[in-house]
Amino acid sequence: MSRPAATYTIRYTTTVDRPERRGPSFPQVAAGAKLQDCHKGLSFASAKRSMADLLAGEYDFSSEYVSSVQVTRHSARGTSDAPGMPLTYRGRASADGRECVVTERWIRGERVPA
Repeated sequence: MSRPAATYTIRYTTTVDRPERRGPSFPQVAAGAKLQDCHKGLSFASAKRSMADLLAGEYDFSSEYVSSVQVTRHSARGTSDAPGMPLTYRGRASADGRECVVTERWIRGERVPA
């Protein structure tokens, strides 16, 4: 009898820093608002690809950007940090606000070089 494969969840936070640039179909929120979302039940490969997309800015807009990403692994043994995918924080890096960079990475509660 084989064990069920592990699944992965990506939790990410979007920071709205320029609410006046949000489209009319989005809820209006105050500057600095943090919105949370997640993708559940992913394979390791799709979790890794999704994390790379989030950190590359695929979900960034002129009104908001992904400010943190965390991937967790779920298996019969429990929940843990996903191997090779640390909790990562990002921030706006350029004056025009078009570029974001990784500012911090954490593995098992320990800060590691970004």
